[in-house]
Amino acid sequence: MVATAARIDQLPGLRTSLSKQLSAADDVAFLRMLWTLNALQTGRAAEAERFLNGYPPTAATEGILGPHAIYPWELETLANELLTIPKSVFQTFDCRNWNAIGDLVNLLRSMEGAEYLARREDVSILVELGRIGARQFSWQRGYVGLPPLYRSAFIYGQGECAAYLQQAANLTPSDMTLVGFSLLSVFYPEPRIRPATDMDLIHEWGITRHTLQQTLERISCPIAVARAQAADLRAMEIATAYKPSILRRYPCLLVGHRARTMIAPLPDLIMDRVTNGLFYDVVGGGGAVRDEVGRKFESYALDLLKQMLPAVLFHPESSYRTPLGPIATPDILMHDRDGAVSLAIECKASRMSVAARFGEAPGEDRGYEEIAKGVMQLWRFYAHSRLGIAPRRLSDDVKLLILTLDEWFAGRATIIPQILERAHVLADASAHAISREDRLPVAFCTISELEDVLRTATAESLLETVEIASGDRVGWIFSSLHQDAESPKTEPKDYPFQDALGDLLPWYGRLQDLGDDEP
Repeated sequence: MVATAARIDQLPGLRTSLSKQLSAADDVAFLRMLWTLNALQTGRAAEAERFLNGYPPTAATEGILGPHAIYPWELETLANELLTIPKSVFQTFDCRNWNAIGDLVNLLRSMEGAEYLARREDVSILVELGRIGARQFSWQRGYVGLPPLYRSAFIYGQGECAAYLQQAANLTPSDMTLVGFSLLSVFYPEPRIRPATDMDLIHEWGITRHTLQQTLERISCPIAVARAQAADLRAMEIATAYKPSILRRYPCLLVGHRARTMIAPLPDLIMDRVTNGLFYDVVGGGGAVRDEVGRKFESYALDLLKQMLPAVLFHPESSYRTPLGPIATPDILMHDRDGAVSLAIECKASRMSVAARFGEAPGEDRGYEEIAKGVMQLWRFYAHSRLGIAPRRLSDDVKLLILTLDEWFAGRATIIPQILERAHVLADASAHAISREDRLPVAFCTISELEDVLRTATAESLLETVEIASGDRVGWIFSSLHQDAESPKTEPKDYPFQDALGDLLPWYGRLQDLGDDEP
């Protein structure tokens, strides 16, 4: 299913054609169609075939590859575009017809191609690759799994974050993740449910009707409300493929008489909403919550490294004196066998804005300023250690790494020079002397990539990957660079926090106990 190449002069007609087809689609039938296509290509063909006619057998797959692939990010775009288009009185689009669906998807692809052609003189192809990566990589990595569940519960489910959510909505992160997991379970086999009756079993797990209602109000909304909010979200002047998605905030939509029926066109986004998306529920807590998120992220990364590389010594941030006052070391220090620092890691928990993720000039986003500050902090630590100000001995080939909570570097090699340029400006302006020889190469990595790498990493392969990632291939996907490292690796290791997850999310511990009791 491949669209033919489009020309710039075809763009107005392509937009009109797409709008016309979407306006002629019944909303509920169309959202069910999106669920069906997603089910068809994620190993649930038996569930999907009830709602689809004439599809080729090879379109039923276990993943997103194949000659008839329709990608989940395209389905997400179609859902959002559907919600922004006024409805025609004639609902003629056949949401069960594979050929009609294929034509619609190819029309979307042609329009997206023409939109890029219209802006290619102003948007570097390298910037465009970064935007494509931001759209696709998270879908390719997946939203359902232990690492995002534990990581989000650890960062957003304790301390100030949990207190704010309790105060603001009388909810706990454990409540929200249990409701989300339950919804995911019922939406995998069926595109529509009635929460008032189909979620009864959840009450046996300690979720009251009030808690269920409060959670659903945060992750679902009536389709009329979704229409209004999607129109506002997507009013910005940006390519269709990169406009914000209402499904990230509300993956479940309420439809039908008195909005009593719920539909989730892309069920995996429910888990994204109650893991990574818990950010939406705590962001109103202000500076105290933001500081807590930063501290918890540093603690999570340190614990992860210690568990996955137990023979290696890691130290958290500490303070040391300078003539200009106390200064903190980088957030995580890795030591070699002689006790010298072999890797210094600065953690940044800032959340990406839409402009940073999908804008035509992402490097101008203020979030990258914070990352540039992290680079300068690493250089400052190296300078202080070299001068004997910092009480840490460095190895001769010490390496430096920026680690982020969000996907700041996915396909964004062009951003790194801008970050480094800004870091040089900050270093030049610093009251602490940071010479040019102190400004070592720096690697950049996201926490999801580090989780992947540590499954098979040794201390040697991790350090080699940092070296590769701070050289000519700076900004490349860190986990793919680890595959190229020649240092020995291990057999895949289990995620280390599975047993601890029950302490953060009691329902998960109970689920584990039920599994252990099965014969």
